[in-house]
Amino acid sequence: MADALPPPIATTVPSRKRKRELDTSTDDRPRSRKASLQDDAYKKDMYLVFVKNTLKEKSQGNPTEFDQLVARFNKTGTKDQSPSELRLWISALKHVVSSLERIHSPLVNVLITFPWTIMEDEFARSYVDLMAMIISARPEYLGPILAQIALGFTARYVGDLNSSKGREASFDAGLMYERQHILLQRLLSLIPTLSTTLEPLLIRNFPHKRQDKAEQIAYIQNVLKLSEYCQELRDRILGLVVDRAIQIDVEIQVELEDLDEGLLESATIQEDDASGESSEEDDPSDNLSINSDDEDYRKEEKTSLKKVTEMLAKLDAILKLLFDHLNVAGALSPPPRPRSSSSDSESGLSTPTFIKPEPVSSSSEEDLESLQATRRSQFLTLLTIFDRTILRTFKSRYTQFLLFWHSALDPEYTDLFLGLLVSRALFEQDQPAVTRSAAASYIASLVSRALFVDRDSARRVVGLLCEYLDGQLGYADDLLAEAQRNGELGSDGFKISASHFSVFYAVAQAVFLVFCFRWRDFEIAPDESEDSGNRTGKKWVAELDVVQRTITSPLNPLKHCSQNVVKQFAKISQKTGFVYCYGVLENNKRAEWAASVYSNSTASTPVKFPSGASTPATPRHPPRQPVPVPPSPARLFVVADSAVENDVNAFFPFDPYKLPGSSSFIDDIYREWSMVALDEGDSEEEEDGDDQDVVVGEMGEEEEEMSAISLAVFTWILVFRNNPHRLGYFAFHPPLQTLALVLFVFAILNLQRTTLANPVSKRKGQLYHQIFGGLALTSITLGFTAMIANKASHGWRHFASWHARFGLLTYILLVIQALVGAGSLWFGGAVMGGGEKAKAVYKYHRASGYTIITLMLVTVHLAGGWTDWVAAKTTVGQRVLVYTALPCLIWTGLAWRVR
Repeated sequence: MADALPPPIATTVPSRKRKRELDTSTDDRPRSRKASLQDDAYKKDMYLVFVKNTLKEKSQGNPTEFDQLVARFNKTGTKDQSPSELRLWISALKHVVSSLERIHSPLVNVLITFPWTIMEDEFARSYVDLMAMIISARPEYLGPILAQIALGFTARYVGDLNSSKGREASFDAGLMYERQHILLQRLLSLIPTLSTTLEPLLIRNFPHKRQDKAEQIAYIQNVLKLSEYCQELRDRILGLVVDRAIQIDVEIQVELEDLDEGLLESATIQEDDASGESSEEDDPSDNLSINSDDEDYRKEEKTSLKKVTEMLAKLDAILKLLFDHLNVAGALSPPPRPRSSSSDSESGLSTPTFIKPEPVSSSSEEDLESLQATRRSQFLTLLTIFDRTILRTFKSRYTQFLLFWHSALDPEYTDLFLGLLVSRALFEQDQPAVTRSAAASYIASLVSRALFVDRDSARRVVGLLCEYLDGQLGYADDLLAEAQRNGELGSDGFKISASHFSVFYAVAQAVFLVFCFRWRDFEIAPDESEDSGNRTGKKWVAELDVVQRTITSPLNPLKHCSQNVVKQFAKISQKTGFVYCYGVLENNKRAEWAASVYSNSTASTPVKFPSGASTPATPRHPPRQPVPVPPSPARLFVVADSAVENDVNAFFPFDPYKLPGSSSFIDDIYREWSMVALDEGDSEEEEDGDDQDVVVGEMGEEEEEMSAISLAVFTWILVFRNNPHRLGYFAFHPPLQTLALVLFVFAILNLQRTTLANPVSKRKGQLYHQIFGGLALTSITLGFTAMIANKASHGWRHFASWHARFGLLTYILLVIQALVGAGSLWFGGAVMGGGEKAKAVYKYHRASGYTIITLMLVTVHLAGGWTDWVAAKTTVGQRVLVYTALPCLIWTGLAWRVR
């Protein structure tokens, strides 16, 4: 069958011609070249005649030669042919394109999938011409050709070609991608509307978010390059790539939430190490692990950590590509330089900002206008993507920095971005409350962190936020008045869910956060003040007057906003003389105690709304001067809502950017906390941690510790002063039990002192909690055994008193508590099912722990206040002070810090 095809080199006439040429004088070079050209023309004619006959035979129902022609272009057939032969076939096929019918589709399909990108340049040029002719003659093949081009943009396509050619072959991936673009540009010149066919193919071939970094980068580089010459797809391709970045970004945050605190810290450390930054010195105690003996758990840790770090690297590379692509106007402007605001540079009141980039000369005014138009179009596209997707994605951590960076390129972009956020947060009542709250969080982070948001812009935005707060305070007053008119007030006031004011709390938190970063920009300089009286202290812009009334209002934002932000705001506002918040904070803590003690009388009250009441979208009252809120029997009582607190606590969209590969785009326009933090001389308290943006943790647990120690010391002295040798086994019982109480208090406090914001302290706290808890359980077991032995030696009845019964109950619960706690932590929580199942036990373990410590304190009170032996050895005052007042003080102090 192979003999039916024309041989690669003619075996009859061409051979005789070549022989005659060799027999003649070799010096006759012009004649030799002429003969060679004649030979090439003869071979082309032979191939053309054969192809025409083959197509004709196929149309007449004889597929033999056609099948052999098709076989020439499959993977097996190309191995036996030289590039010159394949080029002759392509040349012949170009002359018969108009003869191709539907019946010849197998030939066209094998041509489309032919690995032409690895061939020599001349063949590649011929192939591009052939595809252009096929599209012109047969438009129905446009879809398959574009599908093959989209596939050619993927890294796996290059990998498959390399593997099919063996180890010795390694093709230039960049050249292969470049040839695909050449073909696509050629087709685009012939069919300008092919973008409608190409777009779904690009989406279909986009690598899945879980595919590796090389696959993602190769494809994104190609589609971004495609967007440069296919204007119709530019915005949609940008949206496609940004959407993929968001998917990976969100998955990273979900994975980080699933990791325990120690592993989360490891992921952060590895991320910092990748950027080349030096980490702080390792504390040997930080490397302690309660699960170091469990190999399965350690393997699971390593696997999870590897997955997170790989995704971080992938996201970093994608964002780097997007930043590079968006930086089309990079030649127009120099990098920003940090400085102070121009208006008040001499007064020292300004927050550091940066000089807006000035345009530099360009080779052509038309080119400059074109670049500016492209840059504006890109920004509007990003703004649309942000409004459609990013704003409504609450776990995105880094993708939003694309708009952060682009907004810095032009003051107009900054105004448009802030305008969109303000509109969504304050003025569009039809938006979901969660979206409005997210927009308020973006306002807070942008104004706080962006060096390119100047003082005047910050004042305008905060002024709008404060107007909204004032309007909501007026609305709350109206709500209470209407409830009073309708007779809906209860004995303790009108109760309403915090979710009804979720946007209010998000806006209030935004004001608090912006003040922490930009308080210098809100201080009125002497030349701005209208009067030059003898008033002392700092003066603030009038827009902030409503903050005092907001803090003392019944809506109580200091209770419902993020406590980290609240603590930092309270500290800075006190140091700067703006407002004093600690009185309200103390009242909130006392109210929490009361609620925990009297929860039965205040729980499960229905939330009611007066008829016709609705949250206003815009402020309804002008800003008012701060005035104290007079006490009134009719008060508004806001019921806490965990959903609201989660919304305002967990989302700070422009937190420090820690992706090392792309951070260079952000560093020069980003305001670090260290740039605006109070000087050491201005603050009496130094916070733990490196460059912390918020206050974490709090001290003051000494009262509980000293109370427990005092109770134990008094009991020990009481036993040792009353001839312990005559007491028998009983002499061991009080000292060991009170020692256990001290150790249990230490175990609880070591966890209460930690926060998730500091993974190192959290991991240490867990370790010390187990150490103290284990020692306490040992001590109480020995004391319990001593009392059993003492009664057995005297033949006395066991568990006859209430003290003994409470002690037995407490001990049983303690043993169960210890087993459950160990099972949820040790060996990866394997006893509890591991992973999330084990973590789900934590909250019950915590709640039962507070119940048990309460029972233990009651048992101590019953022992010291009501047993005959203690009554005989102490006075009433001693018993009341040591065994009633001190247990109450211990319980109150622990309850204060329950989270």
